[in-house]
Amino acid sequence: MSHIQFPRFTGRARRTTRRAVSRPDMTPLVGLGFLLVSFFLMAADFARPTIMQLTMPVKPTADDISVRGCCSNAITVILEKDHKLFYYEGLNTLDSTPTLYKTSFAADGLRKTLLEFKRHTSCGLVLIKPSDEASYQDM
Repeated sequence: MSHIQFPRFTGRARRTTRRAVSRPDMTPLVGLGFLLVSFFLMAADFARPTIMQLTMPVKPTADDISVRGCCSNAITVILEKDHKLFYYEGLNTLDSTPTLYKTSFAADGLRKTLLEFKRHTSCGLVLIKPSDEASYQDM
């Protein structure tokens, strides 16, 4: 018969040591996740362009002039394409054709003209008429 050998008992018991599994606390990461989500939502909201709607007035007919009384206290500024700027004093009526002057957007152009107009009239009316080819930047 074959001999089976058993391990000898040395008097010391073997202990298997269990190491405690350390798990990190994920609670602060949840707060960080909410902060990141809210940051990107607000950043996307602030990145939207602000658009202001420009409503153009209806073109008046020949007999629909409501400012007949202040023809002498008016200056009309006409905006054309390629940043061209013209003006005339008074209103353009069927009776008379006003003299058309050319000016620019510079300080010695339109600003000087409007300051002179304000100096000569106590209450004046400035009409701005952009042509169809005028740019939005000029307006």
